[in-house]
Amino acid sequence: MGQLVSLIHGKMPRPNMLNTKLIALVGSLSPKLFIELDVKSAIWRWIRGFHAALYQEYLPDSTMRAIHVPAPSFKRHGSRIVLDDRLRQHIEFVKELKKNRKVGRVDSIICRNGKCIYECVWAKADNGFWVCRFALQIYNWKELGSEDHPQRGCVGLYIPVSGCPSLGTKGMTIEIST
Repeated sequence: MGQLVSLIHGKMPRPNMLNTKLIALVGSLSPKLFIELDVKSAIWRWIRGFHAALYQEYLPDSTMRAIHVPAPSFKRHGSRIVLDDRLRQHIEFVKELKKNRKVGRVDSIICRNGKCIYECVWAKADNGFWVCRFALQIYNWKELGSEDHPQRGCVGLYIPVSGCPSLGTKGMTIEIST
């Protein structure tokens, strides 16, 4: 992932650290790049780390989750690669985070001189489960969009079996304009 971010910003990794598969794929930020690199799995590992850092508890890999990657999203459909449209939930996640950020009700980790920002907020779903909605910004990776595939950030949610951590910030239940 570090090499991907570097390449996007025009910086070539050191030759002894170079992932040649990445170089072959990154040429035009093709759909194959995001499938082959399994970006969602890498992001999920980071989210689990942020969860552990914020709440001092382990988040199992098997936790139910949904991740919207910070670039056009593609998936394999048989032998074809198809665009995975930006889902309506993406817009709702962003709206929820903005609303809670505005009133100071988000948990966050800011590191790498402000170039890595993780924010999240907890809410109870209609089915009674606690859900963590999150946003992750690394450098300006949301700029991976193009005219054909609009820019978007990385957002998602996860539902820990253990529920909302005792240190988790619960989101607002009233509506405010963002």
